[in-house]
Amino acid sequence: MLPKLLWASEIQGIVGISKRQLEYWQSTGLIRASKKTAGSHARFSHIDLRKLLMIKALNDGGMGIVKIREVIDGIMEALETDRWRPIIEIVARRYVRAAKEISVRA
Repeated sequence: MLPKLLWASEIQGIVGISKRQLEYWQSTGLIRASKKTAGSHARFSHIDLRKLLMIKALNDGGMGIVKIREVIDGIMEALETDRWRPIIEIVARRYVRAAKEISVRA
């Protein structure tokens, strides 16, 4: 059985973002819907949800879109190449680095 895909409205409620914010992140290429329905409605996977939660946390911490993209791309690359490592270790290390950069700038 395939995991359930989430509607944009479900994603917005879980992540705590507006429709406009989600559309903006999609327009910049920061996130892409896993699937579009015949009516062009976006559907998101649980991986997309995890990405959006990370994006929101980094954005709330003051990180800009370009840097967020670098962090997210780095995490996704690490997940693809280092499958033997626990996911939480990879995410935590990347998140700590990003948080340190934010605090240095503040």
